[in-house]
Amino acid sequence: MKKLRKLLAAVSAAVLAVCSVSASAFAADEFHIPTDEEQRERGYAPAYALGEDLSLYSLGDVDMDGEVTAYDACVIQYNFTALLAGFSDVLTEDQLKLADVDGEAVWDESEQKWISATAMDATLVLTYAGLKNAGYEFTFEEFLAEKLK
Repeated sequence: MKKLRKLLAAVSAAVLAVCSVSASAFAADEFHIPTDEEQRERGYAPAYALGEDLSLYSLGDVDMDGEVTAYDACVIQYNFTALLAGFSDVLTEDQLKLADVDGEAVWDESEQKWISATAMDATLVLTYAGLKNAGYEFTFEEFLAEKLK
């Protein structure tokens, strides 16, 4: 159990490091970063995505902007870290479905609920985003099929 906690801490630190770079890139591109109040009201889903058909989005696309990016990994990791710290989900139910990219939700005994957005999901999304940025041409579904076989 101690090794698992160390592994989760290392993965969390790596994802959060990338997220800090991604967040500054989003700010530089004038993307809207939700305020704390907006996040409490509707999670991380952009207003246009609420109530839409989930089949329009790829697994991993938790911000529902049509692309699986490092920002999606950051949002998944943020949600997972918040849960570990005892806070509630910041993602909507639909976003949690999109966040469970490996299909292996975890049962939390203390909260008596499923945690679907985990550090492994964030790691898979972040790895894919890095490969796409490096010029590799494949879909997230193709990437998952290869990694999860």
